[in-house]
Amino acid sequence: MSRPRGHYHPPNSPPSGIGYPPELYQVLSGTAHFLLQQKSLSDVVAVAAAAGGEFVMIPPGYGHVSINSGEEVLVMANLVSTRFASEYALYEELQGGAYYKMEGNGWVMNPRYPMVSSFREMSARDAPGLGGIQHGMDMYDLVSGSADLSFLNEPEKIADR
Repeated sequence: MSRPRGHYHPPNSPPSGIGYPPELYQVLSGTAHFLLQQKSLSDVVAVAAAAGGEFVMIPPGYGHVSINSGEEVLVMANLVSTRFASEYALYEELQGGAYYKMEGNGWVMNPRYPMVSSFREMSARDAPGLGGIQHGMDMYDLVSGSADLSFLNEPEKIADR
């Protein structure tokens, strides 16, 4: 298994101060887990997604790390706002996310973190809040089509979902 560096996204500037929804991901090939966590660690969730049009949108206020949890090469596409810079320091300091995905052992808590009060798993198919984007759509059609992607720069549009 492999994983890139995790990161958080800052709050957007006025008007809302809500955290940017970091990325909208689509798995094009392979199998992924997206480990999402609030800085307070009041919620940590692992979202499983596979090729075939499954989307994962990182909710405002969550950091995330994507993990290749399968045998084949993981290929993803993503859309993200260009109005911010990612914050890597906390993930670097704690050497990854709150949990590690281990082959054969499932999820193991990262011992560098304090106790995490909540950990849950879900599939991308169960994840709400995609702002009208449906699983099975092609991400590249979203960019060239009529999809409203303004939530990437204006997270207040989806903050209540």
